[in-house]
Amino acid sequence: MGLTPATGTEIAMGCVYDAFGFPVPTFDISLNGTLGANRQPPKALGVSAIPAGSQTSLSADMGGLTTQEDYCCTLTFWCENADSVLDGWNSSATACAASGIFPVPVTAYFTQPTCPLSWQSAVAQGNVIYLSSQLNTPFTTAIGWYKTTATLGSGFSFQINSSGIPINLTGC
Repeated sequence: MGLTPATGTEIAMGCVYDAFGFPVPTFDISLNGTLGANRQPPKALGVSAIPAGSQTSLSADMGGLTTQEDYCCTLTFWCENADSVLDGWNSSATACAASGIFPVPVTAYFTQPTCPLSWQSAVAQGNVIYLSSQLNTPFTTAIGWYKTTATLGSGFSFQINSSGIPINLTGC
């Protein structure tokens, strides 16, 4: 059993989908069409379906629910290239000086109950980075320095150790 983050907390749609135990989607997620229609047990204990066509608020309607699968947590980071290894930059300074526009942002998934709300907390808590919401393989092939924002000279840079844990967080 899992628990989605409390109402008022930022939550990720893909992680909500996983928490409800749905297979990997091959189409866009629709709260009222897919998740909303399946919100009754066993998908979410004690919660009725959202009426079709009604207005929903993801945090208010999906926050704090007991679900059949664990909820994953996410943060975003950028790397230098999009090859199969997702290489980082050669140094913290180089990462900070990059604009982070190539490639697209990478989603880092984390497990509960110590869901990091920032890269500072991910490093402090020693959270393991996964590259899929299934949380089955830690990101241990990391090489170089990664960046927490796409903006030139802002955010933080960090490395990832051989266990998949972000380390050496450095301000840009």
